[in-house]
This record gives sequence, structure tokens and C-alpha cells, in this order.
Amino acid sequence: FFFWSRRERGTWQVGGEERGRDSYGAYFRCVLLGRARSTVWDGAGAVRSRMQGLFRTLGRAIRETGLALERSGRVLEGNYAFKEELSRHRRVMVLQDKKPHIGPDVFVAPSASVIGNVKIGKASSVWYGACLRGDVNTISVGSGVSIGDNAVVHVSGGNQKDGEAPTVIRDGASVGNGAIIHGCTLEANSTVEMGAIVFDRAVIEEGAVVGAGSMVPAGTRIPSGELWAGVPARFVRKLTPEERAASSAAAESTAQLAREHSAEHEKSSYERYVEETEDEYLNRELEGNKGASAFFR
Repeated sequence: FFFWSRRERGTWQVGGEERGRDSYGAYFRCVLLGRARSTVWDGAGAVRSRMQGLFRTLGRAIRETGLALERSGRVLEGNYAFKEELSRHRRVMVLQDKKPHIGPDVFVAPSASVIGNVKIGKASSVWYGACLRGDVNTISVGSGVSIGDNAVVHVSGGNQKDGEAPTVIRDGASVGNGAIIHGCTLEANSTVEMGAIVFDRAVIEEGAVVGAGSMVPAGTRIPSGELWAGVPARFVRKLTPEERAASSAAAESTAQLAREHSAEHEKSSYERYVEETEDEYLNRELEGNKGASAFFR
């Protein structure tokens, strides 16, 4: 409230309202009421600010107390201490309007990254440290595909002199550990072995193999059923039927291994803690039985 007064032509103005000289009591009542209300509002703001500060302090104290109790409990439990595992890493990340689509029964390792416009078919696996980054174009991964540890799958956008190049990895293909797949196409059941690099618009046809550590230049096409290796990659020989069958068996073995890893990572920290505790207890029981047997002998 804003009140003022001034003497003008024998009248008082109180809050913009003219009053006679006999209105001194009304004037002072209005002034006192306005100041009282202003004081109440100021007091409420001060109380609110103090309460917020109190809650912050209380919350911090409770959290610190919880951490202290957690540390003390772990010390008392010793080897049986249960530790909750937390990580800020995001395995699957939306980038602006680009959202990954992950099919059923897909294993994405805890340290792997699937970012942006990436589509992965069912029963595929993305192993530890691998990165699929679909930021400037699309990555399409079929069913039953294996992306090995620390492999990198990326794309080419419109800033490349030869134009855009998405990455397509079809059903049953295999990307070895540490390989780099960039804006190219891997046809069904093809294999890029460890540490190999495949550049933009290259095509690895069905059942073909790129040898470990090789480099496939941009625009290269490797025919079906052939082994290419070297820097740059060149034709080495035709694959035998036994080698092609072994490749299919390895893909099935990798899929089974991915299911085992996925089942393990789906367990809660408490479930793993219980299993480890039970295993340690059983081991101690076995050691105790062995000692008793030796004593009675």
C-alpha cells in the first residue's frame, strides 16, 4: 500500500481521496493499516527464506548422515558388505529429435553407446565400449548382428564432398573388436574382423570377410564369399564351405554369449551381492570340511 498526504485548500488527501480536516483519525488509521500489512508481507518473506535455508541444511545433514552410516555399515560387514553400483553413463541416448529404436532381446553392454538415429533389430549385441553414433545420418542394424568391443559405427552427413552415406549392417553380420565402420554397407552374414576399417559407400557382400587390420577404401565392393585383406584391402582367396559354416557357428555362439551377459547385467546389485555371499559361504564350508577330514585322518 502506498499512502501519502498533503495540505491543499483546507483538505487532506489520503490515498488519493480527499478528506476534511476532521479526518485526521481516519488518515492515521489508513497509514497504520498499510504499514501493518506491509510488515506482515515482509515478515512472511523472511520466514519463507529462513525455512528454505533450514530445509537445505537439514537435507544436507540427513544425506551426510546416510553416507556416514553407509561407510560404517560396510566397515562392520567386512567382506560381506553390499555395494550399490551407480553409473551416469547412458547406453541409449536421444539426440535432439533423433531417437534410437532397439528391438527385443538386444544386448547393449553397460559401457556401450547407442546415440541418435540408430535402429537395431532383434537378438543383436553391442559389446563393451562400442559406439553407434547416428547424428548426421542413419544407422540400420539388422537381426542377429554382433558389434564387437570398442568398435565404432558412424555415418557421413552432407558436409562430405561425395555426399551423404548412411550405414547399413544386415542380418547376421559381424563387426570385430576395434573395427571402424563408416557410412558403408555390410550385407547379410558378412564379417569385418578386428581392427579393420571400412570407408564410405563400400559394400561388403553376403558372406564376404575383411581381414583383421585391413583398410577398405571408399566405394570398394567386395564380392560374396571372398576374403580381402591388406592396406588397402585386396582379394586374397575364395572362402571354403567349411570357413563359411564356421562363421555361422561363431555368430550363433556370440548370440548365446550375449544372452548370458544380458541376463547377468539384468540382475540387481542386491541379487549379485546375495550370490557372491552364498558362494563365499559355500567355499568356506568346503574348506572347513576338508580341514575336518584331514584332522580325523
